[in-house]
Amino acid sequence: AANRRLIEAVETYPGPTPTDLLIAGDLTENGTAEQWNEFRAHYGPLGLCKIPTKLCTGNHDRPDGLFAATPVLKGVAKLHGGLAYRWKREGVEFLSLDIHPKFISMQWMQKQLLDIGRDTPVVLLFHYNVTGRFSDFWTNTAERALYAKLLRDNRNIIAVFHGHYHKTTNITFEGVPHLSPGSPKYLRVFLVCDVTAKAIHVQAVQYGPTTKMQSTTTWETTIALPTRK
Repeated sequence: AANRRLIEAVETYPGPTPTDLLIAGDLTENGTAEQWNEFRAHYGPLGLCKIPTKLCTGNHDRPDGLFAATPVLKGVAKLHGGLAYRWKREGVEFLSLDIHPKFISMQWMQKQLLDIGRDTPVVLLFHYNVTGRFSDFWTNTAERALYAKLLRDNRNIIAVFHGHYHKTTNITFEGVPHLSPGSPKYLRVFLVCDVTAKAIHVQAVQYGPTTKMQSTTTWETTIALPTRK
């Protein structure tokens, strides 16, 4: 029911039809094939939501360990050609690092950043929040340090979208906005991102508890794109 309300709220929100719907992990409760099939019935090509989705996995999608080959991990990798993948919209490069910036995904990210160049804006997608409550789920301090260094060394990384924490957040880490919509199960909020030639404008939109669409903006921010040389 929560997914159906979210889909209706997103699809009836005023404005152009979104090009992508980003879902930042915890697609299921505990990574079973049945739950993955239910998720795809809501967000798959033949599901209720008609907006193409970009996915990463979360800790609930891999209850037996970070590297267990659950149906969710296999399904996301099949959809996107891997758990770490890249796409481009309106001159902005998007990199999905999956559950969090692990050494292997950051090594992949470094290669992508070299290919992209420093003049093109980059946005990251992964599951765990990097600071604040529940950020201790990401326990490898060496990975954290490398991630912070990559943000400092690549100032064209202009924003990060993540999940995990069930509240909507807009924090800054190493000078980069880290944005989360929260959970549709516990908090009826989604983020609307408008990309222009100069900036990404983000609104946190809260919607009503019933199928009757009533939305309000709880916060908004504008992220400037780097000036091309």
